[in-house]
Amino acid sequence: QEGSAVFSVLAGSHIVKFIEETYNSYDTFLVGTANSSLENITFYTRLGYVYSHRIENFFIDYYPNKIIENGMQATDLMYFKKSRQGLN
Repeated sequence: QEGSAVFSVLAGSHIVKFIEETYNSYDTFLVGTANSSLENITFYTRLGYVYSHRIENFFIDYYPNKIIENGMQATDLMYFKKSRQGLN
């Protein structure tokens, strides 16, 4: 399990970097995840993304069933951004 999680993170970071390089004419990248997706929040911040804004109650208003993750309900859609000057 641990080995597959490490592979998943490495693959994910390569995909994000590929997208950033492919769309290098864009100044800013936005990613969104649930407030309960602690692993995703950590993943994006490690890649240099910073909190931008949130849409409150997004998952309550637009999803018919509760989403429980990490023992808490997903309620808000949180956006993280990375500007061109922050790209390596």
